[in-house]
Amino acid sequence: MTNVSFTCEDTDRLCVVGPNGAGKTTLLRLARHELEPDSGRIDSSILPPQQVNRDESIRHILETATAHDRMIIAEFNDVAMQIADQPSRVELSEKYDALLAQATQRDSWNIDAHIHEVLAGLDVDHIDISRSLESLSPGQQARVQLASVILSHPDVLILDEPTNHIDATAREYLIETVHDWHGAVLFVSHDRDFIEKVATAILDLDTEPFQIYLHPDTSANGIVRCNGRYSDYLEHKAQAKLSHQTAYEQQNGEKSYLISHKHESEHVVHKNFNSKSEQSVSKKFFADRAQAVSTRRKNDDTRRLLAIEKSEIRKPRYDELIFKLPLPRRTTRGISVHVADAQVPGRLAPVSFDVRSGEHLLLTGPNGAGKSTILRWVHERRPITPNSRGVVNAESSVFIPQTLPQPTDELIDEKTWHNGIGEKGKGFLHAQYWTTPLSLLSEGNQRRVQIALAAAQCPSLLLIDEPTNYLDLDGIESLESALKNWPGTLIISSHDQWLIKNWNGLTCQLHTLL
Repeated sequence: MTNVSFTCEDTDRLCVVGPNGAGKTTLLRLARHELEPDSGRIDSSILPPQQVNRDESIRHILETATAHDRMIIAEFNDVAMQIADQPSRVELSEKYDALLAQATQRDSWNIDAHIHEVLAGLDVDHIDISRSLESLSPGQQARVQLASVILSHPDVLILDEPTNHIDATAREYLIETVHDWHGAVLFVSHDRDFIEKVATAILDLDTEPFQIYLHPDTSANGIVRCNGRYSDYLEHKAQAKLSHQTAYEQQNGEKSYLISHKHESEHVVHKNFNSKSEQSVSKKFFADRAQAVSTRRKNDDTRRLLAIEKSEIRKPRYDELIFKLPLPRRTTRGISVHVADAQVPGRLAPVSFDVRSGEHLLLTGPNGAGKSTILRWVHERRPITPNSRGVVNAESSVFIPQTLPQPTDELIDEKTWHNGIGEKGKGFLHAQYWTTPLSLLSEGNQRRVQIALAAAQCPSLLLIDEPTNYLDLDGIESLESALKNWPGTLIISSHDQWLIKNWNGLTCQLHTLL
């Protein structure tokens, strides 16, 4: 990440996007003053966040987050008492007005009610606040820390993947909170529905597509701002890619013409001379004139070629990582998956569905409804627990779990784990990472490896648990497009609201146990 410049105003809700590893989280850490840039400057009044120790209690974390508001109220009360004793002191009146305005703007008067509202909104109000942060589940830890950020009410709200680990109700609360925030908001997210609902502009670290029609003064900026919603951004970037491709093809056509013309110019001769003219005019005249024309043309062509080289448009490489799923190795007819009254006490309420060969099914439902359980049952074709009940019949499948790859996974062999995916990664992973051990890859690239290894088996039945997890936005859009057009049988589970709203296959809603 280099040469990044942008401004985040009070009314802005800016979402930073870009490929995995492009520097999105680094940019947020710079904005928080957790890191210092190698060059340039960051102008903001943001204070570095308080470091949260995992052994601290929730009570201590909340007290730290609200300490500034309590200090404002304490100072206000103290000044009010001083004014009662010394009403003529102008400086006290000015301080009183300033503290009053600050407390009103932050709603410091209602801090205790605000604590309850935020904890309830993020579904952590039932947790004993005497517990330490480290005693909570990863999801609960993330929500408590998110609550502390909201309660501290910074001038600029900075959030990194804020919808991770929260359910639908908490997500709606967060959307409302960001909408109503008094101040600027800067965030990173892969949650397209969340971006669509709250962002006022997208900041894209993938600037190459936009360089064709950016103003020369801004072409060196390492980030591009696209105003509007996520859907507007998609249209804007698609047009940028098309412009890039068109400009590249036009440039190549011009280069080919100039090279050919330059070559032809080396053989310029006078074509209309005849013997009579040769008798009256020296042959040298025609040779010199031909040479001058040839030299002028070659010099003109050389100058134009050099001008192209100075501002040469790089070859678009958008197609290199567009997911392409191979055709199923074999095709079947009839029912591929039959599930009848399948249930697991404590994990999965009774569920039934049939999926015919070539159909696509989306499993939806709240966290804990058993989406992963039924997917695993379909894949293993045997009961998950001894007390599982119901019928599950399915053909042989390939399964991509929602967890990142482990050396013991069925898709991963020892050679791949230690030496990388090799050429199986073509179309899914940059070639520079084909020989990288899986444990050293980023989470997004590990997910790409899982998808590539599953695709390499050319399955007729593919099961994916939370397919959009870990991928960057381009990867998510590419995978969804590939799955939509794939002729095999597909079952996925997802909480991705954008995917759910745009799904055009079968849907099965799972319910939590009563």
